[in-house]
Amino acid sequence: MDGELTNEATVVERAETAQKTPLIDINIVREAIKTELDIDPENVTPDTLLDDFDPDSLDMLDLVMELEELAGATISDELMAKFTRRTTVRQMIDLINNEAKPD
Repeated sequence: MDGELTNEATVVERAETAQKTPLIDINIVREAIKTELDIDPENVTPDTLLDDFDPDSLDMLDLVMELEELAGATISDELMAKFTRRTTVRQMIDLINNEAKPD
């Protein structure tokens, strides 16, 4: 019986560890911004505002689609609506890692 509990605990622990793995990081965001907005990745820091890239709504849609592809995740319309021009790259990363659904 104790062996079964240990095995169940291990399965739960592995599942929790898998959930904690970030979907994206600063390097993935830099790659997406370079690809979709033609911005030098060296100019992208965690504290950079999305507004600094001067994106229009189509740019934002393209950026989110690229992030979905790179992260292997789905970013809902509700989550995307949280990305405003005053959102920092760090906030965007945190929102995606906490709320996006892995594919």
